[in-house]
Amino acid sequence: EQKFMAMGNFTMHGVTKEIELPFGVMGEDGNTVSIRIITSINRIEYQVGHNWQHSAESNFLGDEINVRIFLWTKKDKRAG
Repeated sequence: EQKFMAMGNFTMHGVTKEIELPFGVMGEDGNTVSIRIITSINRIEYQVGHNWQHSAESNFLGDEINVRIFLWTKKDKRAG
């Protein structure tokens, strides 16, 4: 697996922050490339549910949200 880091702005719930997104290229076979992204984001930083509290369980919803993306893409056959 080849590892890379993408950097840029990410907007969620009207809040924009600069993030670093680690990703790996799992494999290439001529036409197909597979990419894996595994990271987490803090929902409180983006004001998602920041003022919500469960009535009986104080730790009902964690602040960190896991993000997993597995992507397979193919080269455009029209491109030379």
